[in-house]
Amino acid sequence: MTTIVDSEFPEKVLRSTKPVAVLFSSEGCPSCQVSKPQIKALAERQEGKVSFYEMDVTQTETWKEYNFMGIPTVIVFRGGNPVERFSALMRVDELEKALS
Repeated sequence: MTTIVDSEFPEKVLRSTKPVAVLFSSEGCPSCQVSKPQIKALAERQEGKVSFYEMDVTQTETWKEYNFMGIPTVIVFRGGNPVERFSALMRVDELEKALS
């Protein structure tokens, strides 16, 4: 899972031909640190089929466009459009199902 910044978001996420999962989180978020290893493991299982990125909400502004209140939040994009959203202590199996 690669960390991206605002300037990379359009190219890496909105113009991707593959499904994309973006984890919006921050270093100081305990729930984010709990979820991150599970999401990284999912990213490894989905390698080549789905692109996974992380954005730190304390260092980016893109997250404000997607109207969510808490972190961690994962948004799944297909064809540049957000199609699924998972928040807080999400179930990784549900995220994996949404990506298939």
